[in-house]
Amino acid sequence: SEPVLEIAFTTPISAPWGSPAGSSVIHQPLIQADISYDGHSYKGIGYCKRYWFVEPPHFWSWRFINGAVDDGRYMIWTADAQWGEDAEKYDYFRIAYPDGTVLAAENIDSYHRDNAAHGVIDGTAYEVQIDELCEWSGQVRHASMDTKLRQRFCKMRVIHDGEVDESYALNETGMG
Repeated sequence: SEPVLEIAFTTPISAPWGSPAGSSVIHQPLIQADISYDGHSYKGIGYCKRYWFVEPPHFWSWRFINGAVDDGRYMIWTADAQWGEDAEKYDYFRIAYPDGTVLAAENIDSYHRDNAAHGVIDGTAYEVQIDELCEWSGQVRHASMDTKLRQRFCKMRVIHDGEVDESYALNETGMG
């Protein structure tokens, strides 16, 4: 018989909010996946972001880093973006925990570099460093925009309070 694939998702956190340029966003960090394939069981942790615009911006750019530490002890969830040429910059640095707690840096205390993200939460400085392991890129086209999308699977280090947590992360950038 053919192998059967089944995937069940559990979403402990759904965080909706608006963002610049009149978009709506739903973030779902720490999604739990129970996977069954060909008689074997696997578990996974993921992140989902869905957004939609009243009017899609012609120009936009973003940089995201998302990664779960210690099989879901917490998830780093960051963004540095601009949706439209006249929109204000959109920054965040968040840490999500499986119990639903989300800690957030103020926008002014959150920023990115090519291979890093930084945030200060309740007086604690966090630095996320990433090293690319592999990359995928492509072009996303629409009648009103043309975007270069790049996704990198990375080794991640989260540095805070003299500690270093290591894991893996997805780094996504887009511009157009």
